[in-house]
Amino acid sequence: MEYLEADRFIKDEIYSRWPDWEPTATELSDWRYLLRRFDVDTAKQAVREHRIDSKWRRPIMKNIQDIATRLSPTKEIVRKTISEPTVFVQCVEHGKVIDARAALVKRRSIAPAYTCRTGTFYGFNSIQAGHEAAQRLTAIYGGKWEVIQEITITAMIARRKEFSDENTRVLKAQYS
Repeated sequence: MEYLEADRFIKDEIYSRWPDWEPTATELSDWRYLLRRFDVDTAKQAVREHRIDSKWRRPIMKNIQDIATRLSPTKEIVRKTISEPTVFVQCVEHGKVIDARAALVKRRSIAPAYTCRTGTFYGFNSIQAGHEAAQRLTAIYGGKWEVIQEITITAMIARRKEFSDENTRVLKAQYS
């Protein structure tokens, strides 16, 4: 259960069963911490069982934890993960140069605007998607786009920095 789910759960399930309970901010933090370990259905069932079995005027964290653990001893929370791309498409050569006056209006600089900046990259999770994207990017922006496989995002950022350093040297040489 996530932080906001835990807040909602405390309000909907715990406050509604113990309306006279007035927790401190620290207690609420502890409840959120406890509830993070369980899914909503398990926690709800544990709170219900605790309410039925107890005559306390307030919920007892340890009792609810024991009941929830008993209800789901092997159940783990599956967190959503974002898979890191393993295929990247990167601009390795500029396309045609756009008129420098247009660059002044759009970027407010004296450097000419390129249709693609070398070093720019996009990540994909399949080789086929990477090749299709390279074709589309070439058609749209021109230049040369390369498909790079089996590399981490960290390595791609370092690679982009190398291109950025090269671009800076070229532009300084042109306008010095």
